[in-house]
Formats: sequence, structure tokens, C-alpha cells
Amino acid sequence: MVSVVRETERKYTAPAGRELPEIPDLTGVAGVAAVHDDGVRTLHARYFDTVDLRLAHDGVTLRHRTG
Repeated sequence: MVSVVRETERKYTAPAGRELPEIPDLTGVAGVAAVHDDGVRTLHARYFDTVDLRLAHDGVTLRHRTG
């Protein structure tokens, strides 16, 4: 069986000197039991593709991320 999972990742940067807002209380949203602020995390990612870049041409990203 093949399953397809689509992940959309967006990154935003706050202007210099501007503090980010507090994490909103999402516990009222269906399926959310708790919200925790784990602080800042550093992630390391390694990307893979074939020699002929077949994955990139098909819009596929293969990533191994740690952290």
C-alpha cells in the first residue's frame, strides 16, 4: 500500500527588535489536548536526490532531519 503525505513548511521572520507573540491557547480546538512551549530548537536537515535530480523535477523532497 502506498500513502502520500504532503507537508507544507513555511518560515517567517519577525522584524528586528520585535518580539513574537505568546503561543495561543489552542486547547479549545478539536483534537488538541495541550499546548507546550518547548523553546527554540535547532534542527539539522540533509536532503537527498538522484544523480539526475529526478525527485526535484517531480516536485518531491526527501529529507532526513534531526534535532
